[in-house]
Amino acid sequence: MNWFTFLLLFTALKQVFSVWQLVYKDFQDPFESYNILYWNKQNVRACGPILTQNGIDIFATNSFGVLGNSAAGQTTNRIVPQFPPHFQLEVDMDIMVLGTAWVGDNINIQLGPDTLFYFQYYASSNINNFCPSAANPAGNAFLQTVYKSHSLQGDLSLIINDYYNPAHDLSVKNIFIYVNTCDYTCNTCNGDSNTSCVICPVGALQSGSSCQCNANLLAYNGVCRTTCPAGNLANPSQRLCIQTPSQLIMYNNFLANTFQNIIVDWTFTPTLTNFVSNCGTQSLVGGYQIFQLQSMSKTVSNLPSHFNARLGALIVFIGGYSNYNIVMTIDGSSQTITFSATDTNLGNICGGPSNTSGVYSKYVEFVVPHTASTVTVSFNSNALTSPVQGYWGIREVFVDVQGCYLNCQSCLNTQTCTACNTGYFLLNNQCYSRCPLFTNQQGTTCVEQYLSQFNNGLYILQSLWWQNYGHNDINNWGYTFSGFYSTRKYNFCSGRNIIGGWGVGSSQVAGTPLIIERNFPTLNPHWRLRLIAELFLIDNWSPADNVQIIIDNSPTPLTTIQQTVSNAPNNICGNYSQNDGYVVYNQVIPHSIPSLDVQFQYTITNSVPSTTASFGLGEVDVIIDQCPTGCLTCNSATACQSCLPGYYFLQDAQACYADCTNIPPRSNFINQPATPTNVASCVCAPGYYYSQPAIDCKACSYQCTQCTGPNVSNCTVCASIRQQTAVCSCPNNYFDVAGNPICQPCAGDCLQCSSQNVCITCIGNKQLVGGICVCPPQTYNKGVGIFCPNCANYCQSCSGPGQNCTSCPPKSNRVAPTPGNTGCPCQPGYYDNGTAICQQCNPQCATCSGTPSNCLTCNASNFFTMVNSQCVCMTGYYIDYNGVCQPCQQYCAVCSGPGPNGCSQCLGTRTGTNCVCGANQYTLPNDVSCYNCNYYCLGCTIQASNCIACDPSRLQNPTCSCPNGYYDQNGVTQCQQCQFPCSNCTSQTNCSTCVGAFRTLPTCACQPGYYDTGDANCQQCAPKCATCSTSSVQCLTCAPGRINSNCSCPPGYWDNGQNPECLKCYVSCKTCSGGAINQCQTCRTGFIYDPITSMCNCPTGQYMDSNGYCTACHYSCSSCLNGSLQGCVSCSANRNLTSQGTCPCITNYSEINQVCIQTYFPLNAPANCKVCVVNNICQECNDSFELDVGLCVCPRGTYLSTATNKCVQCPNQCKTCASNTECIDCNDGFYYNSQKLMCQQDITISSSYDVEMIIIAVLFGLFFAVAIPYYYNRGIRKIQEEYKQLHQNTSRFDQEKQSKGNRRDSSLVLQNIN
Repeated sequence: MNWFTFLLLFTALKQVFSVWQLVYKDFQDPFESYNILYWNKQNVRACGPILTQNGIDIFATNSFGVLGNSAAGQTTNRIVPQFPPHFQLEVDMDIMVLGTAWVGDNINIQLGPDTLFYFQYYASSNINNFCPSAANPAGNAFLQTVYKSHSLQGDLSLIINDYYNPAHDLSVKNIFIYVNTCDYTCNTCNGDSNTSCVICPVGALQSGSSCQCNANLLAYNGVCRTTCPAGNLANPSQRLCIQTPSQLIMYNNFLANTFQNIIVDWTFTPTLTNFVSNCGTQSLVGGYQIFQLQSMSKTVSNLPSHFNARLGALIVFIGGYSNYNIVMTIDGSSQTITFSATDTNLGNICGGPSNTSGVYSKYVEFVVPHTASTVTVSFNSNALTSPVQGYWGIREVFVDVQGCYLNCQSCLNTQTCTACNTGYFLLNNQCYSRCPLFTNQQGTTCVEQYLSQFNNGLYILQSLWWQNYGHNDINNWGYTFSGFYSTRKYNFCSGRNIIGGWGVGSSQVAGTPLIIERNFPTLNPHWRLRLIAELFLIDNWSPADNVQIIIDNSPTPLTTIQQTVSNAPNNICGNYSQNDGYVVYNQVIPHSIPSLDVQFQYTITNSVPSTTASFGLGEVDVIIDQCPTGCLTCNSATACQSCLPGYYFLQDAQACYADCTNIPPRSNFINQPATPTNVASCVCAPGYYYSQPAIDCKACSYQCTQCTGPNVSNCTVCASIRQQTAVCSCPNNYFDVAGNPICQPCAGDCLQCSSQNVCITCIGNKQLVGGICVCPPQTYNKGVGIFCPNCANYCQSCSGPGQNCTSCPPKSNRVAPTPGNTGCPCQPGYYDNGTAICQQCNPQCATCSGTPSNCLTCNASNFFTMVNSQCVCMTGYYIDYNGVCQPCQQYCAVCSGPGPNGCSQCLGTRTGTNCVCGANQYTLPNDVSCYNCNYYCLGCTIQASNCIACDPSRLQNPTCSCPNGYYDQNGVTQCQQCQFPCSNCTSQTNCSTCVGAFRTLPTCACQPGYYDTGDANCQQCAPKCATCSTSSVQCLTCAPGRINSNCSCPPGYWDNGQNPECLKCYVSCKTCSGGAINQCQTCRTGFIYDPITSMCNCPTGQYMDSNGYCTACHYSCSSCLNGSLQGCVSCSANRNLTSQGTCPCITNYSEINQVCIQTYFPLNAPANCKVCVVNNICQECNDSFELDVGLCVCPRGTYLSTATNKCVQCPNQCKTCASNTECIDCNDGFYYNSQKLMCQQDITISSSYDVEMIIIAVLFGLFFAVAIPYYYNRGIRKIQEEYKQLHQNTSRFDQEKQSKGNRRDSSLVLQNIN
């Protein structure tokens, strides 16, 4: 570890902050006679008896009379030693004159040649009466504080001149002198930094307002010295003696170029007479021709309390690095040092002509845990080669211990005491002379006692409890005052300072209060506080005199305290003859507003001087009990009433959460941002309802997306496509699956179903059979539509219209269907009369039609045959009276009897009783039979189809074909007209062409998607219908994707009246009138409907993401296009929108915890600060500067250019620099040239600090762990108070000042330790 670097950083801190030191104090009650010895006048004046204890006079009364009872024009003085370099002075003292006859007399007080105070008495002078007695009826006193610029140093004479009438006496007491110190490098200065020097020390070079000691000299308290005093380490590169808070130099030697005669107290083995040699320009202990196999040791005694010890030296090998190793030992613990080719080779700078291997050097340190009061260190050499070659030597040897902190008896480290010296008490690992009121003394330990009584306690003030402090400390604590008659604000009482006190703490005017006030403008959210206040009721109070404690300017005080016999049993301070009241107020007070004002108001009822009655304020502590995390206001440790920005309120839990989705054991909450009418809160996620007793979100019934309870009857919004009914039932054609919010489609022809394949009710006229929907008897399923058409009446069941029977009615006398014969025809001998049952034909009919006697075929077994649709006897037979066919005569087909010429019908087509051929018959030559022409002929020849004339309904050609629009019905002479809508046909049911459009063959029925109006052309169905009847909107079936009997569009879709398909709504719409963003009618969950624009928008602070859901914007946006930092459209409070879409804080605002909070630039803002949140604390620096403990400084390796006021890179050889031409610290391989103020390459000197410079960057990381805690405890009060109020860190404990001077820098620490 590079301890020089640590000390360098420590010095840098000291140069940053103003450091007030108490350099002198004297004559605080009670004081003893030896206090007078240093004054040239030693007269004592007291208002009461002088007490003597063990032969020593104790002056416990009112004054020390340095000129008491002496002649006029007398002077008294004393030497005040050791004023360090400073630029400002504060002197506080009490000045008293006894007697009345001194009008026109004056008092002059000087420090050195400077007049501090001059006073001439007039009748109107503001003075107080004190110490009245019979011999001295009136006394006069006044207290004075002087602030002035002052730069004298060293030992100064304090001179008090009194040009007075001998009838009175001059006295002074309670003398305090503070100085504001210069930087170490200055002899005189006008500020506290190393660039505020006015005069440099002797032996120093001045550059502007900076000083640097010449080469080989070191700056300490304004003096350039050759060595550093105890308690300091030398930093040659900075030419400084650096005071260290804990590293105590016990031995530091062999530093100069020559030290032939300074070897003291070292033991050498074997014994030597010559210890020193030269190597180059430097001296060594040992070295060439002196040290080979050699050891040296030393014992250092009277060590102070410490926790480790360190031995360091620069070791040099002459003639090669491989001949030796060196063992460094501290009280038996050892470390072996070896050299290698990687170590620094200084060349052949010594060792004689034979040294061809060079000279190697290495700076080494060895640290061990150590607590003993004596330490023995040694260096031993071991040869690694035989014979031994080369030599070794050392220089720059030091022994130090890392000391315990002030008044520690033992410690673990510099900041952690484990036991205290006698008369001191351990508090927070430090030692103090008394335990403060916020602690409980347990043996020798002060134990904090109140934080555990609060749930989330935080000290916001711990003040006025250590022994000595001045006005600067009081200001740093933040106290303000009114009603003080004196410039002094404190005095001494019972061994410690208090605010107010004897001769100070009064307005001296009846009814005009003296007010001591402490204001806290900003507090963490809290609900109660504890106020601890130590009140001193000094001297002779009237019965009605009182001090009131007032909170937040309330008209009703917390308490009113008066001096009573019970609270004033003894004298504490002030007039010796008067008892003084002492009261400790310690109460818990309800308090929740975000600021706090505490006032202590002392009011007197009679105008008396402050030497007669006064008030003093001792220790004041304030603890707040903070609200739970996230609360803005609360009324207990667990009950929030409102939340901070960025938190969400769960009212019944009285809690605030940063993320409602993660608040175990509660679950299923989501974040609901604030609206103009509602605060940001935790609400149940979709599908959950709020259970108040459990303060939790419970799952809705699965049928719901929103509900008020666990049952389906509690649903307020149904899931999926469920109907908004009392039970969120599934719509027709869907069924409910327990636990699944999505309705599942039924199979087949179910209108309602209990599962996919089990119907409950059926569509159309279908019937439920065993959970399946089927067509009822005598109907068939045509595959489309919801109704089953009727089968033909002759079918019991069928597969389609007409003759597509699959069974026949029972006992219907019909023939069962067979492949190719599915018409259920009547059985032979029966006919179809239009009913389901076939009727029996007459006996002569084998088959018949229409009526029993309308035979289609005849009973041939009885010689019947069909003639003109009548069953008559076969040719050659006649029916007799018995209905029996009897044979006719020859050629007679039908005869009326058996005789000749009795034929009524001849064979063939012959006619007449003589059986000749008819008009439409022909006969063949030599054939007695007549043959009929084809039915469509009116005559023919040779053959039946060779017509010679046709029916008028036919075309007159040999085939007698039918014209267009007619068809030939077999056996019918006339052509039959095709029925509408056939334009041509081959039968009544088999069209070949159709009239109009949109029809299909062979029936000319309308195409799918069209319907028949009776006109030639079919009319198109509405787009929503797949098929329709009677009108375009009377749908039989729906277009794909449509639902219910009206063929409507499902949620999220809309009908444009032109397309069969439903078109998708805009993604945020639940229902809409069109697909545009501004055509919504209702919104999806999570979106908000705007009735003016018909748009569904995300709530404020959200945007619609790529998945169609509302998602929170970046916290800086109030509206946005996306969730990124660059996606803002408008900004949150106190932000401006940039062209890049970002929302940075507006001018004079800074972002803290994602909120822009107003900042300001105070008149005393640190230099180069861009944004500062409190005085002297920067939060953001100008370009090229970096933030360092609230200040803006140039980064290491750069310097501040006065031309540009920016940080500029140092020259390459400089590690740190003051300008482009002046280095401060050198990089490896360079040394500091004090004449040129630059770093130059020189291998002779560079090795001593190689190790130090390599790890300087690492030690910067220890800056905050080591340097800041030191100053944290050494007096930078105001900065820390404001930091604590801003960031609400845990409370610090104020560091008690020292009996020798109350100095708030490291020098006082070292003086006391040593």
